[in-house]
Amino acid sequence: MKQKIKVVAAVIIADGKVLVGQREKGRILEDRWEFPGGKVNSGETLQAALKREIQEELGDQLSISERVFETAVIEHEFATIELTLFYAKLLSYNLQLHAHTKLKWVFPNELAQLDWIPGNVPLVKRLIKNLKKEGKLR
Repeated sequence: MKQKIKVVAAVIIADGKVLVGQREKGRILEDRWEFPGGKVNSGETLQAALKREIQEELGDQLSISERVFETAVIEHEFATIELTLFYAKLLSYNLQLHAHTKLKWVFPNELAQLDWIPGNVPLVKRLIKNLKKEGKLR
């Protein structure tokens, strides 16, 4: 039976742009783009995990609002990933590179042009639709 891994990530929006990170060299799917976040530890809430991960990866504090949409289930050979995206805002802007080779702010309509980790591709398409509906797309 495959391992089940809960993952959380933040759709951080500031000045009409979304923060994305390029995965470090040596990691699975290196150089691909992703939203900042990571694994949920046993006994941890999704929100607590996301705050911890952003502190570890970026050195920043986070204000979390609502889920972007329901948790997505992504099947890999090695595991089943349950990914939950939350809209969030940074409370500080250290933006340290602990888990990424590069961070960048992109307009939502530029998201589809990035080379995403495969499991995020359908989520990015849904996110773009949501942002259009909410009037956040530039």
